[in-house]
Amino acid sequence: MAGCTLITPEGVIKAVQLLTKGTHRLKSLKLSGIYNMNPENLAILCNLLGQNQENQSMRNLYHKRRNHSRIIGEDDDGDHQSIDIDVCPKCAETRMVFDCTLDSCRGCIICIKRCEECGVCVKDDDDRPEAACLDDLCLGCWIKLPKCSFCNRPYCHEHAEQQQCMAPGSQGFLCVACHDRFLRVV
Repeated sequence: MAGCTLITPEGVIKAVQLLTKGTHRLKSLKLSGIYNMNPENLAILCNLLGQNQENQSMRNLYHKRRNHSRIIGEDDDGDHQSIDIDVCPKCAETRMVFDCTLDSCRGCIICIKRCEECGVCVKDDDDRPEAACLDDLCLGCWIKLPKCSFCNRPYCHEHAEQQQCMAPGSQGFLCVACHDRFLRVV
């Protein structure tokens, strides 16, 4: 149901009630993107799935979120939450909540910025390195990634396909901004 913006939390609850009647069981629900979900709705859904809300909070790492399919049963492994949303301990909103890879914090993407590559917390400061794709990167990942030959900014792996080849056989690349700037000059 993820991304179904017109369905209400009450509609989800009714659908899950119908799908879990009798001996039928659901293994997981993907609810990220459904608006107006609140902690009470989440508690009802956990109860319908036979899950304790405290047990539902398995480690959910930000940088691994794109490895999981939105379709139930197509996850790479069984190590996933039964419901993909939780109550953020920082803002108390019900949305996707991620754990830090360093075990130092837990929160939603609104409360805590995370490195796109490794999932570690990224602090808001002026010394934070910039990426060509504008995603957040920690200094460790920024150093490891290949950089644009002109502006020295990398792309995260998620946006690496945006790199523009400088010349056939060349090892370097241009980011989209430098490529567009170069084309205007020529």
